Amino acid sequence: MLVISLDYHHHHMWVERLLAARLDAPPSTHMQPTLDQCQQADRKLWQLLGEATRSGIQLKAGGRPLDAIFESTWQTPEVLHLLQPMPRAAGAPASQQVAPPPKPHGPGPYDRPGKGRKGTGKGAKGTKGGGKDCTSAHGRGAANRIPHWNTLSDFHKDSGNERGSLNHTFTVGTFAGGQLWLEDAGGTSEARGGSSHFTLFQEAGYTAVPIDWHHNKQRTCVHTLQLDLRLASTWSFLRRICSEYRVVWIHMAPPCGNASRARECGPGPKPLRSLRHVRGLPGLPPVEQARVDSANTIYDNMQAFCEWLLDAMPHVPFSVENPLHSYLWQLPKWAELVSKHSFVSFDSCLHGSQRKKATALLTNSELLHCLSGPCPGCSSHLPWGKQGRSFATADETGYPKLLRERIVSCVDTSATARGIAPDRLAVSKVSAARAAGQVQPRGRKFPPIISEFAYTVSVGSAAAPTLNSKHCLVSAWQGVPAGAKLLRESVERGGSRLPEGSRFYIFGVYRTMQAFLNEAKLVVHPFDSARSLPDELLRVLFDTLTKSPVDTMRHRLLKLQQWRALAKQLEPEEEKIRAAMDPCVRKVLGRKRIALMKRIADDLSWPDATLFDDLAAGFRLTGYLGRTGVFASDVKPATMDLDEFWASAPLRRETLLEKVKAQKDHDYAEELWNMTLEESNTSGKCWLDGPIDVDSLGDSFPEGWNFCRRFAVWQGKWRAIDDFSEAAVNACFGCFERVTLKALDEICWLCMQVCRAAKSSGFLDFELSTGERLKGRLHTAWNDPDRVRPHCKTYDLQAAYKQLALHPSERSKSIILLREPGSQAVKAFVCNTLPFGASASVMQFNRVALFLQRVLWDLRVAVTCYYDDFPTMTPAFLSGGTDNAVHALMDLFGFSLSEKEKPFSCTAETLGVVLDTSDPDMGRIFVSNKPDRATMLEQSVGRILEQGQVDTRELPSLLGKLRFADAQLLGRTGRLALADLRLFGDKGGVVTLTDSQSNALAVLRARLLASRPRAIVTSPASNPVLIFTDGACDPCEGGFSTGVGGVLFIPGQGVARAFGCRVPSKLVKQWAEGRKHIIGQVELYAVVLARILWSSYIDGERCIFFVDHSGVLSACINSNSIDASWRSLLLHLEAADEARPCLPWFHRVPSQSNIADPPSRGRWDELAFLGPVTRDVPTCFVTGATLEAT
Repeated sequence: MLVISLDYHHHHMWVERLLAARLDAPPSTHMQPTLDQCQQADRKLWQLLGEATRSGIQLKAGGRPLDAIFESTWQTPEVLHLLQPMPRAAGAPASQQVAPPPKPHGPGPYDRPGKGRKGTGKGAKGTKGGGKDCTSAHGRGAANRIPHWNTLSDFHKDSGNERGSLNHTFTVGTFAGGQLWLEDAGGTSEARGGSSHFTLFQEAGYTAVPIDWHHNKQRTCVHTLQLDLRLASTWSFLRRICSEYRVVWIHMAPPCGNASRARECGPGPKPLRSLRHVRGLPGLPPVEQARVDSANTIYDNMQAFCEWLLDAMPHVPFSVENPLHSYLWQLPKWAELVSKHSFVSFDSCLHGSQRKKATALLTNSELLHCLSGPCPGCSSHLPWGKQGRSFATADETGYPKLLRERIVSCVDTSATARGIAPDRLAVSKVSAARAAGQVQPRGRKFPPIISEFAYTVSVGSAAAPTLNSKHCLVSAWQGVPAGAKLLRESVERGGSRLPEGSRFYIFGVYRTMQAFLNEAKLVVHPFDSARSLPDELLRVLFDTLTKSPVDTMRHRLLKLQQWRALAKQLEPEEEKIRAAMDPCVRKVLGRKRIALMKRIADDLSWPDATLFDDLAAGFRLTGYLGRTGVFASDVKPATMDLDEFWASAPLRRETLLEKVKAQKDHDYAEELWNMTLEESNTSGKCWLDGPIDVDSLGDSFPEGWNFCRRFAVWQGKWRAIDDFSEAAVNACFGCFERVTLKALDEICWLCMQVCRAAKSSGFLDFELSTGERLKGRLHTAWNDPDRVRPHCKTYDLQAAYKQLALHPSERSKSIILLREPGSQAVKAFVCNTLPFGASASVMQFNRVALFLQRVLWDLRVAVTCYYDDFPTMTPAFLSGGTDNAVHALMDLFGFSLSEKEKPFSCTAETLGVVLDTSDPDMGRIFVSNKPDRATMLEQSVGRILEQGQVDTRELPSLLGKLRFADAQLLGRTGRLALADLRLFGDKGGVVTLTDSQSNALAVLRARLLASRPRAIVTSPASNPVLIFTDGACDPCEGGFSTGVGGVLFIPGQGVARAFGCRVPSKLVKQWAEGRKHIIGQVELYAVVLARILWSSYIDGERCIFFVDHSGVLSACINSNSIDASWRSLLLHLEAADEARPCLPWFHRVPSQSNIADPPSRGRWDELAFLGPVTRDVPTCFVTGATLEAT
């Protein structure tokens, strides 16, 4: 059966991996993997294969049944970690130091049937540093994870991995400089340490990056950065982070599992240390000794890090947490630190824990002294010992919520004193761009437009207030009105403790319904208040519209004349720079004027000071790229250092060479070979040197070289991709920033502002990020609509990456292997330019692209940037002059633009979409898919519907294009289907569609068939329509008593309408089947009912929906849910928005402030303050029956 189920080539790769585990020399500190380990790994592989093929296996035309999943399955951590060398026991003999084994190689796109792996277009989500795709990623979160396939971290296990231990390190900072670092082995919920600690700092406005152990059994609720704290490279990376950012606070909690005195109490794990042997008892079993050694390594590294902080960054507060009686504090070097710095101790029940746990903090800050203190006299504590299957210590790994809040308060105090406290209400640039593009950002990425509470009040009292199940006051108490919510309580205020038995109670007081409505009437719709553009681009737009066309043309002419004169003056310096270049770099850069660009950058105060030195020397693909100041803050560590890279290079060369020799021919093989020859020096381009015989590479690179495989993806044409993830080059690159691209949002917003200025009174008012306002009137020359109408086009750098040179030291790491189709001989090509497929190439190229964009702004050209594309907007009258200015600048600098340019037009193709500004009244801008792309997507979705199933192997290309459509075009319609496809992409094999999924895909297909563009309304800001909805659901005999209510209010027009009715019993019974609660369905039903009932008031208008159910709020924003009944309701919401979409914003309203609550329960008299209200009688959009009034 195996013969017909699995190709021999795939099975041979697994056998080779098993042999490598047994034969490759491990590090001197580790033991050779045993035969038993190999057997365990083999059993685990076939167990996973069995789970992945429960639906059965069948021979298919596309290949044998197991071919598609076999390699990816044995590459999973569950299998590979069983083959990792185990740590050697203390005192065991060690062989001489040998190089560590190379990282395992992951599945590439080389052995797939058909046309191979099709691309997902620009911006497709991959994974930095060796993720699922060898191309670089720019999506959120992916950059913070250890890659899944190609660069697995070494297997390790320390005491922090045990149940009941906590292992974390973090720093806190603002976007101006600072990150939160956190390694957490404890918990995923708000009640446990790491993730919730992270959440609190996020809510306080800090930028945070959590760290977690990659074998953690508990699922984290945030994206994590995975680092091994035993490695010196990790601490070197942390030191560099501290140097790159202005750090607010550093908190460390090393693993305490094997240093805990709890091991000495009662049954359970045996002690591993003692006062006489604080670094570990003698004669421990090998596994226990390995745990102690791992913990000791972390302790030593952390102590050295603390010493470095005290010496290099004494202004940065830090803290180290461990149990008060931990053996950590007895280690000599730690004891020395304790003697020199503050040592704060407290019982954790003082800060909200239910157990009395003695905890200590070593710190160089006086701010944490407020945490010190014994048990406040709790009447009882939860017991220690074994509780069920786990020990009570496991429940204490996370910090209590009150302790976390107090630590955050200390951090805030420190940050405020140093002038680096974050703005809690600041909106991220990406979220602002999405909102300005009339799409509500997901999650809590936008500050609330109306706060939850009207105000907060503190009351000190020895008597506790009477609260209901929602922590709200049952009746007025101590001057606090009934219904106020208890937010927190404290035994101190301003650092001073209250008398014994007294506490401070902090309440949030809700607005009355009338007060909330009055506040809502004054709200500006976020789509109107959000700003999408950088300050410099806003100035370009303002100057263009408030000054005459002649002034703009004169400005451009003078600038270009000035720069041409400067270029002539700097020619001797340019020759000097060229003469100092490596010959390979000189050939690639040609006549680029680096000295001129550097001088202009200095005049513009361009923050990326090292760009031009790097440009002249050639860009690097490995090592760390320091902060440039032109990208958003982020961290992406290198997962392999160069010593390890070169040590593993010989085996990697041999493996890749064999793979290229054995791989099957693809239908693109001939074209890929020809493309490669065209890039080589044989054609005169000099992008590659070759073809070269593989056997002769040792003469050119005597110190070693590294191979990389090349393949092709289809993106309207075949595009060559070099797999630098498999080649381990991407694993050697790290950076402290990430690329964020908002080009389409920005270009749409530019067009919208021009149309809005032309339609309105002609007055412009733009607010810069500094608070400065740009105010002025539209110049009279732009009163003619035909002159001012926005026209667009996209400039494209020709062979963009190939215009930038590779550093000579990187050439040996970038040797492409390709098999000649005719002779089948494997040839090598040496890269001279930035390769397409290297993580570093993305960052390095965008450094240049963003500089070019900034210089164009100085020419008063309204241009945005998306990799090598530069979408540009100009008033129609200036289109010719703008085109001349862009070409003149690129020629002056020495960059080549694509020869396939199209002229400026009111219907322009840009970034895969058509941007249409031809509306006669300039009231709307339309964004649609390119016709051929829409047809292709519709046909792909149609095939899935016809088959009733999804083959996940064919999904990546479709999903990539649909994700782009989701982000830019689709709006609400089709979101459910896209969510389903994303879920399928995480699975393997063939997935059968459910009825709900088929319906969602049918809606998406209908949208694609209709080819209806997304309309961006350009009308001036106006008061939004306000819609309040609520659902009531109370258990009753045999089921639920339900009601829904809604209130619509149009400020300025005096329109007030409302409904209150029962949900049909048929629907209630369907929802209640197998469920204890259906309030979510009832609340969502009310939203959909309001949208359909009042469509004549809502269609095409700005509106704000106020909802008091958090789950429904999230589902409406995301247009997605995993629950079938919710999905059915969301499909109705999609359908209601299809014909004439509104501009919705969904916002939370507290139940106490929700004016839709009374009609949902039939209490109409409570709406008397609204005045005359029209009561509507709705019809059920599911059953078609008239709904019974409440």
